[in-house]
Amino acid sequence: MALALLLLTLAPAFSGDEERAMLTRFCGECHAGAEPKGGFALGDLAFVEDEALWWRVAQRIEDGSMPPDVLPETVPPLDSATKTRLLAWLEREHPRPVLDLSQLPGPPVRRYNRTELVNAVRELFGVAIDREALMPDEIGDGFDTHAGALVWNELSFERWLDVVERLAHEVIRPLDELEHARRPVASDAWAQDGRLINVSPNGVSMATSATVTAVVSVPAASRYRIEVEARASRGGDELAKAVVLVDGRVVETFEVDAVSTLTTYSVEVELDAGTAKVGVRFPNDFYDGTNDRNLYLGEVALVGPLDEPILSAFQARYLAKPDVDARAVVRDFASRLWRRPVGDADVDALLALTEPSTPVELRVRAALVAALASPRFVFLGLEADEFPEHALAERLAAFLWKSPPDDELLELAASGRLSEPEVLRAQVARLLDAAQSSAFAADFASQWLQLRALDDAMPDARRFPGYDAELGRSMVRESELFFEAVLREHRPIRTLLEADFSFLDARLAEHYGVPGAFAADFRRTRLTPERRAGVLGHASVLTVTSNPTRTSPVLRGKWILEALLDEPPPPPPPDAANLAAIAAGDAPQTLRARLEAHRDHPDCAACHAAMDPLGFALEEFDAVGAWRTSDGGLPIDAVGVLPSGELFDGARELASTLVDGDRFRAALTRRLAVYALGRSLVPEDDLWLEPLGSDMRACDTTLPELIHAIVASPAFRHDR
Repeated sequence: MALALLLLTLAPAFSGDEERAMLTRFCGECHAGAEPKGGFALGDLAFVEDEALWWRVAQRIEDGSMPPDVLPETVPPLDSATKTRLLAWLEREHPRPVLDLSQLPGPPVRRYNRTELVNAVRELFGVAIDREALMPDEIGDGFDTHAGALVWNELSFERWLDVVERLAHEVIRPLDELEHARRPVASDAWAQDGRLINVSPNGVSMATSATVTAVVSVPAASRYRIEVEARASRGGDELAKAVVLVDGRVVETFEVDAVSTLTTYSVEVELDAGTAKVGVRFPNDFYDGTNDRNLYLGEVALVGPLDEPILSAFQARYLAKPDVDARAVVRDFASRLWRRPVGDADVDALLALTEPSTPVELRVRAALVAALASPRFVFLGLEADEFPEHALAERLAAFLWKSPPDDELLELAASGRLSEPEVLRAQVARLLDAAQSSAFAADFASQWLQLRALDDAMPDARRFPGYDAELGRSMVRESELFFEAVLREHRPIRTLLEADFSFLDARLAEHYGVPGAFAADFRRTRLTPERRAGVLGHASVLTVTSNPTRTSPVLRGKWILEALLDEPPPPPPPDAANLAAIAAGDAPQTLRARLEAHRDHPDCAACHAAMDPLGFALEEFDAVGAWRTSDGGLPIDAVGVLPSGELFDGARELASTLVDGDRFRAALTRRLAVYALGRSLVPEDDLWLEPLGSDMRACDTTLPELIHAIVASPAFRHDR
């Protein structure tokens, strides 16, 4: 609105009647009546009293998005002199509403989403839980961190409780369950190799040289004892031999001297966790018509592990010592799980679930289930009023690590120092530098760029035979690694749109036509900037914004408005004109020509005039992001124009146009803010968002600078 403020000193005063008449003439045709275009209703302009609505009208006129280039025949074009007069009058008569910082909502209470629950369990217990066992997360305002979308109902709780109970039994087992287990081989598990073998529930008899094998379960990497009960009949000048095999390898050979009674022969071996094939071979059969040497096996068993009982990290920390104090254990782990101090009443409630005479590990296990199932674990900010510093710690860790706060954050929260500006800034820097911030980079990038939709993309196999799910995963990983590099290397955010490098593996390099030797791992690769630059050249983005059989300038333009400019167009009306029906009369040859005919239709012009030109810039990429110079034998025309009048030719020039001003930085900041706060933005957020524009260097700003600004804001700190 800087232009409008300048015009105030130049424009004469008007009564307002003429200006209202002008607005009615230019806007009323589309935005009045029972079904206004785009859902944007002005009603009777003479009686509109909503100052926020007047402000939106001024914004649309100033940035050139309204009136659209294509208007109904009854509406004249808006010339520059009339535009100047309208903006000056709007600024004078309907200045921007005065906002009140006290009305600024802080971060809402929200539950951990699936990613955060999985990460929390891994960080706290060193155990992986099945993400698919949890209820799927909904999306709100583009992100699964949005409180309004993270529902928690009876089914959600039941699924989480099932996971929690399995987890508790995995990390806490009674000590008698950890004793050396004996795993006999069942009679029906033996596989036979040789003749004259008889397998029964009583054992195995081998009347000729032969081998029996069975697959056994190995619960953990450790030492084990293989025990073989055996006896043998005698014949010839040597004793019968029993050769013990593990995965085909000979580990021991016994001479069986027992004749009438089964005797146990044993050998210790080192085994890896998983399974092992245990076998016994009888190699030296003998028969001379009178004397017959045979081998008889009783029970064969795997015993162990023989090393010290293998405890989970949780059990080793809390329950490995004698005379465990259940109260101290519960207080310690509950404070970590609930991310705030735990009092005596909390401990009493958790221990009240079991009798005092119950073995300590079972008491702790029941308390652990209750603590994990509690809303105090599942929800962020539940007790923010009572523990504001701890709420800030958990909010910060969820934002930048997608996991609970670590000991350093909790200690600073307990001391009351975390909210100090210098301390908070240092902690943001520490969290961003840590390896855990990779989770934030991948999670935000995939949602900001809408890459999760690639899971449902189904490019036509006949038209694009090189595309498969593996290539799709490589596409997404490229974008995640690229965003992380811009974040970690403190590159200006213009790099996101203008970079001449990316990360490619062998599949993606082949898809892009990049020469050189590539492996399955990704490596930083310099690209030809005239073809690919930044995310606008990423196959992930180009594929999710296409139809199965062809590109879609409409979808690509819509994506640019949503993701890069934070200006999502309204949904199409139910009676939106059909592209094929509009184009059928003249049958234009190119997709661009058909879309231009589409924009000539008054029902379509308002939105498509903004979307389609942006999408045309990406037409040099096909529906799976491969480079092309023609479409259907006709040369590609990638020229477009923004509503504000800037011309561009192709993705490279579009990227430069987007980063020349402040719109991309402002949009990315708003997207990051929604993700971090867990809520949609409200007008009061402009009180802290807009000053950032004067404090930062537009698109020379770095991602860490944007993140520092968001965390320091009153909306994130909730310190009003």
